[in-house]
Amino acid sequence: MPGAQFEHPVIIRKNVSGEPRLIVPPCEAIRRLAALHGALCEVVKRIDRSYGLPLVVILMSTLLHLIVTPYFLIMEIIVSTNRVHFLVLQFFWCVIHMLRMFVVVEPCHYTITEGKRTEELVCQLMTYAPSGGALPSRLELFSRQLMLRSVTYSPLGMCTLDRPLVASVIGAVTTYLVILIQFQRYDS
Repeated sequence: MPGAQFEHPVIIRKNVSGEPRLIVPPCEAIRRLAALHGALCEVVKRIDRSYGLPLVVILMSTLLHLIVTPYFLIMEIIVSTNRVHFLVLQFFWCVIHMLRMFVVVEPCHYTITEGKRTEELVCQLMTYAPSGGALPSRLELFSRQLMLRSVTYSPLGMCTLDRPLVASVIGAVTTYLVILIQFQRYDS
């Protein structure tokens, strides 16, 4: 659907009392929502193609920084040369690197969560829709579209940018720190 223009993408408006209200028939609203979802999936795919390599570089850089910075922090604590300013600086660098990870992952996680929420809402609508007419078939088509074209960010197909990635990175950092510290103690 590249280059497609939506005539009237507005589906809901608030009335005078502030309550949301459909301004188009339900079948037309579902059709427009399905078209908007298709456009959103296309945008996500283009973002993946355009920014996949820079995102992977940022994630790898963050992983390396999250290994090296805590390592120097822990080594300074073990050696304890009473350089408090160095400890504070290393701690703040660890926080900054974690924030950088969250700045990359959180918007993607939020988008994926909203896509799943949309799937749930469409399924609920399917159970409450009348059995006859065009509305159930429109909902069925939209439900299939949501299942087959889910919104996910996976730069270069290496990983999915979601909160479990943060947990994996923290696990990898912990593993590498344990290995590095054990090698350091073995050398001493």
